[in-house]
Amino acid sequence: MTEIFAAWMLWLSQAGVDVDRHMMPPATETELALLEELVGKELPGDLRALYLMSNGQADWTKVQPAAGKYSVAFFGSYEFLSISAAMDEYKIWQQIRDEAGVSFHADFNEGIITSRHGDPVAPEYWQPGWLPFARDGGGNYYAVDLSPMPGGTYGQIIIAGPDEDERRVLAGSLSEFFSARMQVPMQSDIDEGRILLFEMEIDAQAPAAQMPASPGPANPSSGIAGWLKRFFS
Repeated sequence: MTEIFAAWMLWLSQAGVDVDRHMMPPATETELALLEELVGKELPGDLRALYLMSNGQADWTKVQPAAGKYSVAFFGSYEFLSISAAMDEYKIWQQIRDEAGVSFHADFNEGIITSRHGDPVAPEYWQPGWLPFARDGGGNYYAVDLSPMPGGTYGQIIIAGPDEDERRVLAGSLSEFFSARMQVPMQSDIDEGRILLFEMEIDAQAPAAQMPASPGPANPSSGIAGWLKRFFS
């Protein structure tokens, strides 16, 4: 995961994103333990590794990028949530489910929520084990699915939220989510002259990505090796 995230940072940087102003300090083991305690399940290794590199991102709507650079949500239009924010999101959804009680299915699911044909994800509005790690401005989120349906994968990436009536599996893991997206050239829009917007969701069955090429010895700090050095220096 470390190399894939370094490649992702390089990919964004090559698109003009001022990545350095978005990164946050790494999460602590204590914070990760609190998150696992809340969910009651072990975090997938790639999500854990990601949080140990950056505990969410700075508020991309307020970041002032350097001249000629852009601000961005790390997942297209979905911001990368800190552990604290992810816990808050999880608690909100758990509270909604708890307050509805036995009527939750009838109130939120029946006749509304479906699963895309062939995708091993529950046709639920929300269920325990769906841990949001990225969120857009409308309350929709990307989550790791820690309670997948038969045939699914622990830690698969799903999308849910008030604007998403069809539950879909976007990738088999967070690492695959990054890798598949880097396989496809970025088509982006610029908002307000400084915010870069791009589509994160592509075919979940896309082949594994070829990592962006790292430059030669003349510029060793700007490629994947450079980003790895930043994470572990």
